[in-house]
Amino acid sequence: MNNFFKYLAPNQEDKNWGIFLTVAGITKYLPDMNYPRGMHPKGYNFRWDNGRVLNEYQIVYITEGEGFFETRQEKTGIRSGTVFLLYPGIWHRYKPIPEKGWVEWYVGFNGEAVRQLMSHPLLLKSPVIPCGFRENLLKSFQKIIADVQGEKPGFQCSASAEVVNLISLLITNILDSEFEGKPDIEAVNKSKLIIQQNLDQKIDCSEIAKNLNLGYSNFRKLFKQYTGMPPCQYHLNLRLIKAKELLLHSDKSLKEIAWETGFFSESYFSRTFSRKMGQNPSALRK
Repeated sequence: MNNFFKYLAPNQEDKNWGIFLTVAGITKYLPDMNYPRGMHPKGYNFRWDNGRVLNEYQIVYITEGEGFFETRQEKTGIRSGTVFLLYPGIWHRYKPIPEKGWVEWYVGFNGEAVRQLMSHPLLLKSPVIPCGFRENLLKSFQKIIADVQGEKPGFQCSASAEVVNLISLLITNILDSEFEGKPDIEAVNKSKLIIQQNLDQKIDCSEIAKNLNLGYSNFRKLFKQYTGMPPCQYHLNLRLIKAKELLLHSDKSLKEIAWETGFFSESYFSRTFSRKMGQNPSALRK
């Protein structure tokens, strides 16, 4: 893809969507090329000596070359395959090593909906995320830039949805890197399979841990780190999701659904479903 960037002027309808793009682009800086090029609007352009502060979020993906990235709290070298995140109100600066240059893909965005997404604890650990070459990340940037280039009606919605996907890919990459190489992860995956295959049964999570040669407290901690919830809660959530699907897409009675999802009592099923899902089964079906 050739060098390209475009700054956008979102209208109120775009902003009401909750997330809107402000800029997207790709630029290849050859060795010894001036950085950054002085073709950007005021508020975006900067010099290394001064850095800058943005009023929006940006995701920058370096796919070739090497350089440096700094905030007031962090200074780090950037290699190809690295993503760094820019937050509104946070001073920063970055540049390629002159003799190497780099290729940067970037997208800027803002909005009420995205503030919560970009405040995910995994993203706040560090603005620098070593990802390596990830085809799914690259395709996401390509999709965003194609939408911005075309600027067809509704392109802001399409491109902003791809930004959400991009954020989810980054979180997934962080999770994968945190658990990569840990021998107990295979045990967690086996336990997930056991749980998924026994949604119609009561399960003993301590017995699952024992069969996997793990102490229960260690198993529970590891499972929660990997899935975001304890194993028994994971089991309950899957049962409720299955019950919801049966309520919406079958003509089975509440009693039949309760038995099929391991509750064995229609009244207990209704109470649990209402408490966890925020609506009783009969009302949802109607």
